[in-house]
Amino acid sequence: MTFIQPHKAFTFINGVIVALALSAFAATFFLITGYNTMVNTNHDIAALKARLDQMGAQNTDFQNQTMAMFGSDAMARAAQSDNLVEDKNPHYVSAGSNQSITLR
Repeated sequence: MTFIQPHKAFTFINGVIVALALSAFAATFFLITGYNTMVNTNHDIAALKARLDQMGAQNTDFQNQTMAMFGSDAMARAAQSDNLVEDKNPHYVSAGSNQSITLR
């Protein structure tokens, strides 16, 4: 036989159980959200590190090309091809503090 109790009283224990269940659900939700955020951040950091390594390799290649172009051997060959000679004792023009030198 079933007893119907339409106006059953809400007790303190029932309130505590509902509050604990809601707080457990909220804590689980926030922990999952925090974990997903941490994983996404770690993936972004790994991608940025890979990009930084790639840029470092490109920078090294650029520096090697620059040194090959402007190294002492390349400049000496360019000077010889234009029939230029190295001046062992160069004489520089000095300008006073109130003078300016302009090219015309």
